[in-house]
Amino acid sequence: MRVIEVPRFGGPEVLTLVDRPEPVVAENEVLVRVRASTVNPVDRAVRAGRIPNLAAPVVLGWDFAGTVDGRPVVGMVPWFVARRGTNAELVAVRPEWFVPLPEGVDPVAAATVPLSGQTAKQALDLLGVQPGQSLLITGAGGAVGGFAVQLASAAGVHVTAMASDAEYVSSLGAKSVIGRGEVDGQFDAVLDAGIAGPGLITAVRAGGVFVAVNAAAKPTPDRDIRVDQVQVKPDRDTLDTLIAAYAAGRLQSRLADAVPASDAVEAHRRADAGVRGKLVLTF
Repeated sequence: MRVIEVPRFGGPEVLTLVDRPEPVVAENEVLVRVRASTVNPVDRAVRAGRIPNLAAPVVLGWDFAGTVDGRPVVGMVPWFVARRGTNAELVAVRPEWFVPLPEGVDPVAAATVPLSGQTAKQALDLLGVQPGQSLLITGAGGAVGGFAVQLASAAGVHVTAMASDAEYVSSLGAKSVIGRGEVDGQFDAVLDAGIAGPGLITAVRAGGVFVAVNAAAKPTPDRDIRVDQVQVKPDRDTLDTLIAAYAAGRLQSRLADAVPASDAVEAHRRADAGVRGKLVLTF
């Protein structure tokens, strides 16, 4: 089978399309024939060698859309636990990592939902924001931030989005949009999806909550502020709800482009350059 391999850590040019044996499927696993797999910030961090205690070669990729015994599915591999990537024609996964893909839903676009959508939902669960409370979301134009804006707004939370593309973020349900570094006032909670950094804790009221998506951006608690970090895990119930909402048009995802697996180097270059929306590799 074809896989996109990282034989050594570095820039996009290290990515190599190679043939490898099909994965061995354990008793509690099934084999997915992958149709689409996304390029995520965490994939680029691994490729660049910014994640400690990893050894090359590795195959990147968390999200996948494809088929199991001919049935369309979509899901997410917990890469740091499983150490197997979805940038491959075939991947062995556990049944609890994926859900059926509803009829008529584009698998390429649906592949953008599992990792970012579940990260956003689990971050909001950690925050525990209630209807009517104020929430600042950084990186609101990105994948995790964009899903968080939609989910929080739909739940009645007053969302202020930090983003450069105000029109798009407003369309997701944000009540107001500010630029990076423009925080004025304090919020009941902050979700730092854009990795603004520990200094953003000043935007949280005393006794509020701060949740980071990156350990390096997690501040030291003060003023009785609860500080946490989201560490995403596959959850079938959450994913099923997200995919159903996406299929029904109640949840938007930002697809930048579908790129053949043979052009993975170019896809990573575009992602590194800051393309808006998710790039999806197709097999």
